[in-house]
Amino acid sequence: MEQWPLKELASIYSLHIQNMEQQKQSVLKLETNRGTFALKHSHLEPEELYLQFDICRHLETKGFGRIASIVPTRNGDPFAQVNSERFMLTAWLEAEQSNLLNPADLELAVLNLAQFHKAGTGYFGKVFWPKRRLYGVWPQRFSFRLGHIQRYRRQILARGIRDEFDRLFVNFAGRAQNQAGSAINRLRAGPYYHLANKAREMGTVCHHDYAYHNILIDRDRRVWLVDFDYCILDMPLHDLGSMILRTVKLSNWSLAEALRILLIYHEEKPLEPGELEVLLSFMEYPQDFWQLAWARYNEVGMHKYESLLFRLKKFVDTVGARDKFLARFAKLCESKIFLPGRDIL
Repeated sequence: MEQWPLKELASIYSLHIQNMEQQKQSVLKLETNRGTFALKHSHLEPEELYLQFDICRHLETKGFGRIASIVPTRNGDPFAQVNSERFMLTAWLEAEQSNLLNPADLELAVLNLAQFHKAGTGYFGKVFWPKRRLYGVWPQRFSFRLGHIQRYRRQILARGIRDEFDRLFVNFAGRAQNQAGSAINRLRAGPYYHLANKAREMGTVCHHDYAYHNILIDRDRRVWLVDFDYCILDMPLHDLGSMILRTVKLSNWSLAEALRILLIYHEEKPLEPGELEVLLSFMEYPQDFWQLAWARYNEVGMHKYESLLFRLKKFVDTVGARDKFLARFAKLCESKIFLPGRDIL
């Protein structure tokens, strides 16, 4: 643990460190004279850490206290800096990672997401990092990433296919381009901009990494939300769509699972007409395919080829189930039957 400047950090936070335990490569569990804390080595920019601290403080002010509270330094700063390295100290939570394959855990997680979104509303703090303000930019971001897919395909065809990843990518690229175009057109022509402007006016926030490892459940079945590193200002549908995708991928693209999430969320934080259509566009866009292509062709040498190939094969193998799910979700949007309650399941 020589890479951790613990002496300096103890002084900055006015702590006497009694014991320490490595949890992850970037996280230490510290037992101190002031209690038990998590110390995280952060690679975020200062502006991003200030935003994270400000949003967490906003949530606590609004009564959403089930987060790992950020502990300020003795000078009141949200993080400590030693030379060029930055560190953040948070409360240590005695809780376990959720299991979203467990229906009981899933229901608690969805309910917590809706409560988090309600509490987060009304945030109008200053954002120094433009990439964290995403109201109304989905069509632009999707179009930009579609351009990557098109360019990679042209480059591969010009130089020739070199490996199996190239072959799978080229074979699926046309289909991905069509789905991306469909999602973008639906966003531009539908209620997306109206809903995004409404979210901006309401000051909504998103966690942006609402995954099982950041959703903790304690022995009293209380849910705690941790790791706001990627928090953004955007419409809550961003989080909700991501959670639905994460869950249905584990259940071979089950529409019933998606409906269950929607209905639990809707009972706590009612969805509006038009939001299902926006969710459809969010889920139709081939984000996973773009992400793998970006990792392979842009972040050259940063990822293991075997891992990327395995993930691409897995994506391609589930294309049929994914397409069927999207078609059924589209019919749900067209039916205008708007989530009356969980009795429809």
